[in-house]
Amino acid sequence: MRQFVASLSALCLLVPHFAQADQQISELTTLIDSQFKNLTQELNVAQSYKAISASDPLDTLNFSVGFEVTTTNMEQDSRLLEKITPRESSNTNTLHMPKLQVRKGLSPGWDIGAYYSSLPDTDIHIYGGELRYSLFNRHQTLPALAVRGTYSYLSGVEDLNLTSTGLEFSVSRGFSGLTPYAGFGTTWVDGEDQLNGYRENLTQTKYFMGLNFNLGLFNFAAETEQNGESSTTKAKFGLRF
Repeated sequence: MRQFVASLSALCLLVPHFAQADQQISELTTLIDSQFKNLTQELNVAQSYKAISASDPLDTLNFSVGFEVTTTNMEQDSRLLEKITPRESSNTNTLHMPKLQVRKGLSPGWDIGAYYSSLPDTDIHIYGGELRYSLFNRHQTLPALAVRGTYSYLSGVEDLNLTSTGLEFSVSRGFSGLTPYAGFGTTWVDGEDQLNGYRENLTQTKYFMGLNFNLGLFNFAAETEQNGESSTTKAKFGLRF
């Protein structure tokens, strides 16, 4: 437990390096209704929960803590990002986000997890959580199957509310510390622009696949995801106790 707390504290120190919030979202007033719909879709791709893990659960007494980076390529209207995230980079259709994630094994087959993220050079903060149940995770011949419920929300933006609720299914099969996995899911997005009176309730489908390396105490995972017209690549380094 002491090791877990110490590792979590160390990773928390890394987050402020990426989370220097020195700019406010300031141009919502210029959005029209159709642009807000596109913006809601694009932000959901970046902020919706991403577990980056295989289907097998942690043991009841185990923790995992990880630091990850996701890169999302926006496809609908990259100029919308300029309205909410003033950036010096000309490549405004690419969004890089660091995240800190923790997960805890509960009763056999059950896991609970949470993450925190912030968008560099803005006041945007994102929080999320998951509850997962795994089947056949100790079976010698059958792959592990998991169902996961997720929730995430965006904060730090005056007059903008954005929440995402998701349901995902995944399958994985381990081979001597190497575990490939794949899955699909649906995300229900609720976005509200209180300044202009816009409201969007959207449904998005995503597909993902990844590879997890378990090296005892250390863990590394890489994943790619397609969500609507946008794609995301992710990498996570973690510790397990």
